[in-house]
Amino acid sequence: MKRTLYSLTLILALLATAIPSRAQKNNNWFLGVGIGCNMLYDNAKLAPAAPAAQLYVGDWFTPSFGFRASLHGILSHPADPGETWFSSDTVFGLFQLHADGLWNFMNTFTSYKYNRVWNPALYARVSGFLASSLGTHKGHVGIGGGWINQFRVTDFMSIALDLNAIVTNEKVFRTDHTGRFVVLGSATVGVVFDLGFRGF
Repeated sequence: MKRTLYSLTLILALLATAIPSRAQKNNNWFLGVGIGCNMLYDNAKLAPAAPAAQLYVGDWFTPSFGFRASLHGILSHPADPGETWFSSDTVFGLFQLHADGLWNFMNTFTSYKYNRVWNPALYARVSGFLASSLGTHKGHVGIGGGWINQFRVTDFMSIALDLNAIVTNEKVFRTDHTGRFVVLGSATVGVVFDLGFRGF
């Protein structure tokens, strides 16, 4: 599992290096930030919402397909505290690294328009939990996906609503684990900046 996490980190580092060189050709890379909430679902129980934040950078290789690297946290509540664990009021920190494969289905099924106001995209996600203040496994991996909706405000800025969920082992979040899987959902609102004039 650690080897998988190291490989993911290396891929994201190489991508971050490659993005500026691609931007000189197509100028399709972007930078975004967002704030919102995390919610943990464990053992058929839903935890209270806790603050979330994310920072990401990515590139659209074609009008329909792109890639995004994201840092995500900050806090979460336990969903199923149990008698020997923490109370439901406990707040713990977490830190994640995501690799997202983006698909703008609007551009796939209709013609590409740079000035389109609403740009929806689905994405598949691989996540690495780099740090957690609870649990026994700090480097566990999760998989999932999401839906991002961007609403263009200017030629170079959009408002983004990002909804996603990932599945991982509960070892990430608790010490008295049983090996079952949990779902971590997140909803954020933020801004996305196009770092150059988009063209293909």
